[in-house]
Amino acid sequence: MFTEAFGIWWPGAPHRVLRSAVHAADALEDDQAGQVIDAGEPVPIPRFAVVPPTRATHGHVEAMALYAGQSVGAVTAIPSAAEVVHEIVGDARQLLHHARDPASGA
Repeated sequence: MFTEAFGIWWPGAPHRVLRSAVHAADALEDDQAGQVIDAGEPVPIPRFAVVPPTRATHGHVEAMALYAGQSVGAVTAIPSAAEVVHEIVGDARQLLHHARDPASGA
């Protein structure tokens, strides 16, 4: 989603984030989405802040700026790791079979 929703600390800067992050931030009743530990000290992250979550972030991560590139619009499915591996193995078998087949011209 192309928006300026996460504009706290950087107003007027359009950005692309996951639509679910905007919806989660809208639904959040707190003014604070969470906090991040910086130099050992907790720093509050306001709702709709420009800061993306990191490993040091706690709180409502789903309601923070989850940036996404243009290619996120091309995602049509979320396969499991097993499905991805199965597809890769199947493609590799086809390629190897094709490479070994004298009739293939390879």
